[in-house]
Amino acid sequence: MKIIGIDPGFDRNGIAIIERGGKKDELVFSLLIQTDNKEVSSLRLASIAEQLEKILSDHKPDLLIIEQLFLSK
Repeated sequence: MKIIGIDPGFDRNGIAIIERGGKKDELVFSLLIQTDNKEVSSLRLASIAEQLEKILSDHKPDLLIIEQLFLSK
């Protein structure tokens, strides 16, 4: 079973895919998606979506886990 985990954010998004097999989990893929804070929001979101779509298409995970977004001042 392939599991993709996403640590969401607007500036940085952490992505990791692990494969569960027997007693051992194996890291298959990891990436940090960073957007340029000088770009408009719509372009930043489009960039994140495009990269995530490619990752999902390439790796075809069975399960998706997204960390709850936490904001603090």
